Amino acid sequence: MRLANVFVVIMGSFLFYSAITGAESESASDNISDSASNYSSGSNGSANSRLGKDRKLWWFVIKRTFMQDDSSLSVIRSALIVFAARHGTSKSGVSTIGSRYLGTFFFTVDLDFSVDTRRFWDNYKEYLVSYGEVPYQVRPRKIKQHIQAKPHPGGRMGRRGLLRNETIPEMRSRPNIGSAHRADRRDLSAIRVFEEPFDEMKKLSQPPNVGLEDLKGLYFTRKDGEGEGVTVYVPDSGGLVGYLHTHKILREVRVEDYIWAEPNPDDRITDTYRNNFHGTAVISKIAGLRIGTAPKAGIVVVQCSNFRGEITTAHYFSALLKIYDHIRQYNPGKPVIINISWTFDMIDPTNNAAAEIKEEHLPHRTSTNNIIQLYSYHLMGEFSKLKNVKIVGAAGNRSPGIELGFPQRHAQAFPYTMILVGGTGLDDRNRFQRSGNMRIWAPGTHIHVAGFDESGEETFEIVSGSSFVAAPTVTGIMASMISHGIQMENVVDLLYRLAHKRVPNGPPLVWNGINKWDWPSYKAQQERLEEYELP
Repeated sequence: MRLANVFVVIMGSFLFYSAITGAESESASDNISDSASNYSSGSNGSANSRLGKDRKLWWFVIKRTFMQDDSSLSVIRSALIVFAARHGTSKSGVSTIGSRYLGTFFFTVDLDFSVDTRRFWDNYKEYLVSYGEVPYQVRPRKIKQHIQAKPHPGGRMGRRGLLRNETIPEMRSRPNIGSAHRADRRDLSAIRVFEEPFDEMKKLSQPPNVGLEDLKGLYFTRKDGEGEGVTVYVPDSGGLVGYLHTHKILREVRVEDYIWAEPNPDDRITDTYRNNFHGTAVISKIAGLRIGTAPKAGIVVVQCSNFRGEITTAHYFSALLKIYDHIRQYNPGKPVIINISWTFDMIDPTNNAAAEIKEEHLPHRTSTNNIIQLYSYHLMGEFSKLKNVKIVGAAGNRSPGIELGFPQRHAQAFPYTMILVGGTGLDDRNRFQRSGNMRIWAPGTHIHVAGFDESGEETFEIVSGSSFVAAPTVTGIMASMISHGIQMENVVDLLYRLAHKRVPNGPPLVWNGINKWDWPSYKAQQERLEEYELP
C-alpha cells in the first residue's frame, strides 16, 4: 500500500512536469473522471451577471519554464493587452495570476463571447501549456441547506441591534456541575464552562464513553486554547467582518488582513446573498462568539468574489497564490491554517451546476481539467514545504460514493499538510463525501452559523453541508490546540488520535481533548470561573 502511494506521488509529479513543460502529447491522466463536485459559492449566471451570457473569461496558462521568465511573460502580457484592445477590452481586463515567489501561473482576459482566441494560442503556444474558458458555475447551488430558508431582502444589511431570534436560548456560565474528579491536581481556572443549547457544540467536548446527556447541557473549552497566536486564512466569498460590520456573533473577530483575489477584484469588504454569505458563515464557525471554536485566532479573509459577485476557478487559484505570498512575507514562522471550504470548478458535462464549456483538443494543449489537477498539485506541494502551514479541506456535501474534487484529492500525497473533514448527520453518522484517507469528521447537519433574517437583521442560520460547518469547526479546534501548546508537527496526529465515534459504526468525530476529570467542581467554578459576555 505504501509503495502504491509513493507511485501515485511520483507519477503525479511526472505528469505535472510533462504537462507544464509542453510535452508533445497530453498525459494519460486526461481520461480521469473529474466529478466537479464544487459545493462552494460560485458564479451563477443570474440576471445581474454577464458571465456566460455575452462574455467569457479566458485563461492562457504558462509553461513551467517561463513562469519566472520576466522577459517572456512581458511579451505574452503585452500581446494579450493588444489582442484584448482589438476586441473592446481595456488593459484592466487583463489580469496576471501568480506569485512573487512561484511565478506567473496564467493570464486571464475578459472578452465578448464571440471572440475567437485560437489565433492568440497559435501565435504564442511556445510559451503556453493550455488556454480555454475558465470553469465556473452556471447557476446557484445549495451550498447550505436551510432547515428554514430565509431570503435576504435585496442584499441589504439592515439595522444593527440585538439578535432578533428570541427563541434561541442564551448561553450562560453555569456553576453547578457537581464534583470534579482529580480537581486538586489541576488548575481549575483553566477550563471555561458554558451552558450551551446547541448539540453541535456540546459534542466537540464530549469525551469517549461519556454520553451527551452526561454533559448536562454544558460545553467545555480551555482558556489558553482559543486560537490566540494562530493565523487562519479564509479564502471564500468574502466576510462581513471588521469595524464596518457589527454582527454580534462576529463583533470580536480579530481580522488581521483582508485580501481580494483576481481577476476583476472588488475593493469592498463584503459578502453577498448571491453567494449565500458563505464566507461570513465559515468565519463564524472558526472565530465567532458562542459558535466558533477558536474565537481568539487571527483571521485573514481572502475575498474570491469579484466586483460582480462572480467566482471562478481562476479566482480560487489567485486566492491561494496570494495566501502563499502573504504567509511568506508576513507570517513566515507563525502557526498558520488555511480553511478551504470549496473545490475548483471543472469542466463536467454530467454536472448540471457546471458551466457548459466546450474545449478544443489541439496538439500540445493540455486539457483544462488536467491543468487544474496538475497546477493544484504543484501549489499544494509548495504549501507542504512551509512547515508552519496546515490546510483543512472540506470533503464535500455530495453523496459518499462521489469522488472528491481538487485540491482535496491531493490530501493523500500531503498527509501532514492537508487533512480532509467529513460531515455527519444528527445521528452522528457519515452523510457526505468520503475517501479512503479521511480520518476525521465533525457535525454537519442542523448547525448554527452567523446569518440574517428576512428583515436583514443579524441572527443565526441553521445550515447543513460539510463545506459550511465541518471543515471550519475542525480548523478552529486545530487552532485551539496549537494555542494550547501543541506543536505544528504533532497537531494533525493529535487530532486523529483524539477523534472518536459517538455511535457504533459511526465515523470518528473531532474532540477537543478535555476529559471528564478536567471539569471544574462546583466550588472551584463559583470562585474562579469568569463570566462570558453573551452575544
